[in-house]
Order: sequence, then C-alpha cells, then structure tokens
Amino acid sequence: MSDDHKSKSQLIEELVQLRQEIAQLKAERGEIEQDSIQQKELLTTVIDALPFGIFVKDVKNDYRFIIWNTQMETFFETERTNILGNSDYDLFDKQKADYFRSTDMEVMNGRELFDISMEEVPTSQNIIFAHTTKVPIYDDNGQPQYLIGMMEDITEQRKTKDELQRLMMAVEQSPNTIVITNLNGHIEYANPSFERTTGYTLEEARGQHTRILKSGHTSADEYKDLWQMITSGEVWRGEFHNKKKNGEYYWESASISPIRNDQGKITHFLAVKEDITERKKSEELLIKRASELAMVTEVATASARLLDVVAMLQTVLALTKERFNLYHAHAYMLDESKTMLKLIASAGEKSKALVSQGWSIPFSHPTSLVARVARTQQSVIVCDVDKDNHLANPLLPETRSQLAVPMIVGEQLLGVLDFQSDETDHFSDEDAKIKLILASQVAVALQNAKQFEYSRRQAEREQLVNTITQKIQNTVTVDRALQVAVQELGQAFRARSTLVRLKPRDEKAIVEALRADD
Repeated sequence: MSDDHKSKSQLIEELVQLRQEIAQLKAERGEIEQDSIQQKELLTTVIDALPFGIFVKDVKNDYRFIIWNTQMETFFETERTNILGNSDYDLFDKQKADYFRSTDMEVMNGRELFDISMEEVPTSQNIIFAHTTKVPIYDDNGQPQYLIGMMEDITEQRKTKDELQRLMMAVEQSPNTIVITNLNGHIEYANPSFERTTGYTLEEARGQHTRILKSGHTSADEYKDLWQMITSGEVWRGEFHNKKKNGEYYWESASISPIRNDQGKITHFLAVKEDITERKKSEELLIKRASELAMVTEVATASARLLDVVAMLQTVLALTKERFNLYHAHAYMLDESKTMLKLIASAGEKSKALVSQGWSIPFSHPTSLVARVARTQQSVIVCDVDKDNHLANPLLPETRSQLAVPMIVGEQLLGVLDFQSDETDHFSDEDAKIKLILASQVAVALQNAKQFEYSRRQAEREQLVNTITQKIQNTVTVDRALQVAVQELGQAFRARSTLVRLKPRDEKAIVEALRADD
C-alpha cells in the first residue's frame, strides 16, 4: 500500500509540476504573442508613416494584397479594406492586371530588385504616374513567399518635366535667338536660331563674351545704359547692329531681362532677339523711295517753271545727277522724222562734248540701249555694261551700269532719258519706276513747253498779220500795198529778199513781180 501511495503521490507532484511548467509556458507564450502584436502594430505604424506607398503581395496566394499603407490609400483614393485580400485581377481591367502580373513574375523569377522608373497606374478617379520598385522575398528553403512594392507618385514631377520639355522644345524651335549668359555676359546657352543667325555654334559660343557679336556700330554709352538697367533688375529693349562670324552685318531687335533664383537674387541674364535685317532694309528702302519721290517732285517743279526745252532738260538732268549720285545723265529727243534720237542736254563734264558735237543715235540702231528703249517704249536696266552687248560710249569709259526710260505723253514718244552710274548693279526695278515717273512728268512739261512755244508763235503770226493788214489799209494804191506787204513779210521772216507773184484769174496774164531786195 505504501508503495502504491508513494507512486500516486509522486505522480501528483509530477502533474502539479507539469501544470506549473505548462502555466509558465502559457505565460511566456502570452508575453511572446503580446510582443508579436506590439511589434506588428509598430511595423504597421512605421509603414503607414512612410512618405511613399508600400504594398505587399502574398505570392503563395495568387499575389493577393496583404499590406496596403496609408500613402497607397492616398494615391488610389480608396481605403485598404477595399484592397486587402484582392489580386490585381479583382481591382483592374485584364490588360492592366496582366501587365502587373507579368512584372511581378519577372521580379520573382529574377530574384532581385526590379525598378520601374515610370508607369501609368489607374486609380479610382484618374491615372497617376508612378515610380515603382519591387523586391522578392523567399523563405529559408528558397521558396517564393512575398513581393514587396514601393511606389512613389511622380505625377507632378512628370507634369513639371513635360512642361520643361515643352518649354525646351519651344526654345529650341523658336525662330528667335535665345541666349542665356552669366552675370559677366559670358554665354552659357544659345538655341539653334543663334547659330543660324550668327554662324557661331553653341560649342564655339559657350564661354565667350557676347562682345564676339560687336560690330562697333553701338556706342559705349548705349552698352553702359544696357548693363545699368539689367543689373538693377529692369528689362532692356532695343536694337543692335551686330556682326556675324563671317563678318556680315545684321540688325536684331532684343529684349534682355534678369533671371532670379528662389531667393530673388539675379543669377543670369536672358536675351530674346529677332533678326530684323530685312525689315531694316525695307524701312531704309521706303525712306529712300520717299526721298527719291520728293526729289522727283522737286525736279518736276523746277522743270515746270521753264518754258525753254533745252534749259528745262538741262535743269532736270543736273538736279537728277546731283540728287541720285549719278555718273552722267542725258536727254535724247526724237526728231520730227522719227528716225534719229538727238542728244540735246546732259549732266556730266565728259558728256558736254557730245552735245556740242551734235551726238545722235539712229532710231533703228540694233545695239543702242537708248534706241531700244525708244522702239519698245519700255524701261531697260543694264546692271553691268561689260557683260551686255550694247553700244558703249567711248567718251564715258567709267560707266558700269545704265538705266534708260522713255518720255511719253499719251501714246506719243518724245524722247529718252538716259542715266549712267560708275557702279555695277546701281539701278533696281524701284529705281526704274522712280525714273519713269520723272520721265513722265518731264514729258508733260516738255509738251506744255512745246504747246506754249506753238501758241507764242501763233500769236506772233497773228500779230504780224494784223500789223501788215493795218499798214496795207493805210495805202491808196495797189502797188504801194504790195510794196508794204513785201517789206513787212521780209522783215518778219528775216529774208534777204521777198517776191510776190500776182496771177490773173484767167491764168493768161503776164506775171508781174515786185521785189524788195536787201
């Protein structure tokens, strides 16, 4: 009995001890579980506090989401309860889900970090651009367990990048020259238009001072004013007459402004410039044409006051040569037979001898520029007389270019104005138009002068007839009347002798002549 009792007692003691050990194990396990819970809560708090998205997929369970942090909730605008336990195929369309699954499998098979610099990710409201990094997790046996993803919303960065790209494209493709310099005026950037305009590549210009474009046509005071304005934070606007790499001059309109950093400090200068060379040429041409038209008016006004044809043409040619800086100027008049063009007036020392010699050109001359203009009644320009097969004047060896225009009133050709320069390519189509206007006004003045001369002579004839008539009426005999008529007509026509023949009506009487000799 005693042995059995002892065995039971020992068994009870062992059971009590085992219970105590079990209780102790339970207590320790509870502490471990509590620690595990606390660690899990801490991990969740840390993950939710991260500034980027964190998600974890259970690879063993069809890549279903088991972690979805607060930042992911913000990105996708949905709570994690709507995500956890679902796979990509539960949340996205098949095409997008297939894409996500293929990248996930690529990560797991590659067994290394996988970086996606940018991908489009659809959310509940819109599409964001994300930078995603995926990391595979394996157990001790090398079996795939989890996929951890880290996602950063780069939508704003993408927008900023796109805006910068658009801005850069606009700068690169701009027809205007855009230059950025440092505070000392050394070039740091220039767009392609700069190279097209100046001939300098960016590589050649970078580091160079903008004075490489100086032509010497802008004064030091102008540059001083420019630098004072831009260094004080103001915008300078004006024009430069600069020089290209090849030495050619060009005009450009410029706007130069300071570039400031976030603190408002000026760090660079920006110049936006437009090539206005052609516009300047057009403006200069307009000014020149206006001046030339004013000269034409002056010449025409001066000619209109003169009634002597030669004096009028001489005045016109002298003024034209002076105002238009010509070598020589000539006026040819078509004779009454319309077979010869006679030089009756000129401006220029050497051509005076031609007038004295009675220089004339046949209307039909095959190589004469003046004759060609007379025949065609069209203006003709010869840019280089050495290259044109036309009649050259040996007395005017320095002629290099020539312009001839017809003088026409209505459909009647009066003559030709001939202008010569000692420079090749001196005359343009616009010059021809200006000179044709001058020729037209001179032609009208010539016609008026001729008409005045005709009227004057007609008046003189009428006055002569009246005078002779009155004197004849004061005579008493036929003989005396005839004698008076002969004397007056002889004086009027400055004749050495005058003869009057009387013929009877029956044409049979003997002719009686009365003569008034010197």
